[in-house]
Amino acid sequence: MSNFADLNNSSQHMGFEEKKQANYHELQIEYPVLDLLPVEGSATPLLKPSSFSGYREKPDPSEYHLPLSGTDFIVRLPLTNEMPSKALNRVFTTLMRLLAAPGRSLLQFASYSDPEGGQHYRFRLLTEHNGQFKTVAESELDKTTFTAERCSLRHEIWMRLISHLIHRISNRAYFHVHERLKHYCWYTKQIAEEQWNFKDSFDPKRFFAAHLQVIVGFDMGKRYAEAVIERDLECEGECIFVLPCGHEQDLSTQELRTSSIRECLLFECDHCGERLARSGDQWRYWLLAHRQSVRRARFSVRELVWKRIADEFPIGGQKVSVHSSVLYKALQYAADSVMPPESTSPVALHPANSADFPDIVSGFWSQLRGEFEVRCTSDEIFAGLLDKLDRAVGCAQSSGSELGNLKYLPHAWEGLVLLWFTRATQLAGIPGYDGREPLTVFESQTIEDEGSVHDDEEDEEIDELEQMMKGATLG
Repeated sequence: MSNFADLNNSSQHMGFEEKKQANYHELQIEYPVLDLLPVEGSATPLLKPSSFSGYREKPDPSEYHLPLSGTDFIVRLPLTNEMPSKALNRVFTTLMRLLAAPGRSLLQFASYSDPEGGQHYRFRLLTEHNGQFKTVAESELDKTTFTAERCSLRHEIWMRLISHLIHRISNRAYFHVHERLKHYCWYTKQIAEEQWNFKDSFDPKRFFAAHLQVIVGFDMGKRYAEAVIERDLECEGECIFVLPCGHEQDLSTQELRTSSIRECLLFECDHCGERLARSGDQWRYWLLAHRQSVRRARFSVRELVWKRIADEFPIGGQKVSVHSSVLYKALQYAADSVMPPESTSPVALHPANSADFPDIVSGFWSQLRGEFEVRCTSDEIFAGLLDKLDRAVGCAQSSGSELGNLKYLPHAWEGLVLLWFTRATQLAGIPGYDGREPLTVFESQTIEDEGSVHDDEEDEEIDELEQMMKGATLG
């Protein structure tokens, strides 16, 4: 049995002194940058409504690790010599050329409308030279040109992030824009008018019920069907509803309460066959919103478990014995826990999807290879993990195995990495822990019950419905 810190010596004979060139180009994207707007005339800043807000819960800046990751859009892109086949504006063309070599660049843009109602997008590209960012290209595109170029570049990660920001698809995008505009009256007025989903968690049954208009026996309107589902009303029997297509249909309160996700999403009029979701897009949005809601619910449940672990087993000076197999498992579970749901932050921005992450992780795991057991304090385990990551980053960043390399990581990574190692250390240090899934660490099911974890059958049902959507003509 050895001290965890002693294992650091293993990196000296594993090629960690070999230096290699960075294999990525780091790009930061900022939107909206208002100093790009015309200074003359009556140009009005253009901000599209938050995407599908009626299908989303209102973003909360304190949830889903947002305080740790921040709202910056910084991505490390793999190097590529590929150039688009179609001609592009100067900014996009220059950016594609820059992505052929390691470096750091900043892409800023803004959108506005002119007095005639035309929409425009202005872009500015800066790249780092001798430690300072300098402008290398600027472009202005009208809506038609931008739409065409966006379509031709739709597979590029950076273009998908541009679209993500324009439509504020995730919580992170929402607050990225919010931080830049929160002091402007026109913006605060616009966001005050946004309508978010009426429940904390999207539920197809409630959304289904909200589209039914009762006409016989009650005067509560659409709210009646919702009340039945939520059991605010205990009445039984059948009612006549008007569907969006205009036809009347009988539905019993029992049907409203017991209908499955499939039945809600596929519900159609008995007379004309029109689905309640009147277009294929709406049908897809319903299912997407439900899947995202399920994932957020699961994430929240697991966060309760990790909070309890942190409260009961804090890192400190207590001695613990940890076997390598248990530490590996704890690191894997903890890594999964810091990945937020995709509806709250773009997947491309997570450290695990960075171009240089495979090299860093490979170097990190290689220092922990083999079977071992250590007995030391939990804070020594935490420090040892940081040390090994530091050396792995040094290898990936061409700085050798000397310490002090964590500075090369994006600032947004810092909090997530510390949370990863904190949770892994706490989990591995639980007396008697044998590598189990964290949800099963505590015998009591109280935590799981609080979070309403959806079972495997519901997952399978969602997957089946998603398969039905592919290639289908709906509505």
